[in-house]
This record gives sequence, structure tokens and C-alpha cells, in this order.
Amino acid sequence: MAEKSEKKTDIPAPKKLEPVYSMQQLIDGYREFGTSKAVVSCALKLAGKDNLTTAEARKIIDTFRQKEVK
Repeated sequence: MAEKSEKKTDIPAPKKLEPVYSMQQLIDGYREFGTSKAVVSCALKLAGKDNLTTAEARKIIDTFRQKEVK
């Protein structure tokens, strides 16, 4: 009889997927980022992305807020 060899593979646990929001949804939720609507709008428009998670948006907004004004 043939023996079946079961191979165990180490499959990483699936990552928790964050919801993806449109730029307009993120702008409308500007209070979540602790800044003005204008700052959120400008930062996201300059980033050039249409759909982002809140973590990605927060990183873009924080980077934008720390830029030196010339």
C-alpha cells in the first residue's frame, strides 16, 4: 500500500485587513486625524492616491504636517 505523506506547511496567519477609504471619505473624516479639513485635503491630494487605509492616510498627513514651510 502506498503511504500518503502529508507535508505540513507553515502558512502565516492572514493579516487583518484594514478597510480602504476613498480620498473624499478621509477628507470628510478629518477630525480623526486631529487637524483641519484643509490640511487633510492638501496632504492627500499631493500624495496622489485615491484610496487609502486610515494608517496610510495618517502617515501621509503626519509627514505633510512636519514639512518645513519655505
